[in-house]
Amino acid sequence: MVDLRNEVMRVDSAPQGSVDIRSFTVDDPTGRVTDARASRLLAPITQQLALLGPPGWDRFAAAFSFTVSGEVAQLRFWSGNRSTEVQVPRQIAVLVRRRRHLAARMPACP
Repeated sequence: MVDLRNEVMRVDSAPQGSVDIRSFTVDDPTGRVTDARASRLLAPITQQLALLGPPGWDRFAAAFSFTVSGEVAQLRFWSGNRSTEVQVPRQIAVLVRRRRHLAARMPACP
C-alpha cells in the first residue's frame, strides 16, 4: 500500500499528461482477500463435479494435481460397492487451476 500511495503522490505532483504508470501491485500480507477468493471457488467446483455423477451415486472423490509441468484430474463416483470414473471437463479444470493459483499465494500455501 505504501508503494501505491507513493505512486499516487508522484502522479499528482507531475505535470498534466506526463505520467506513465506501467504497473503496481497491492499486497495482501494477511492473506484474507486471497483466502476469501480461493474459498469462494470451492462451492462452484464441488457443485459442478457433483452434477457429473451417474444416477443414484452416494459419494464421490476428486483429486487434482496441477503443477507447472502438468495437470492431472481424477473424479470417481460410488454407488454402493460400484464405482465409476468420470472425466473432469475443461471448464471445471479452469476453476481448479484458478483456485490453485490463489491458494499458492496464501500464507499457509495450497
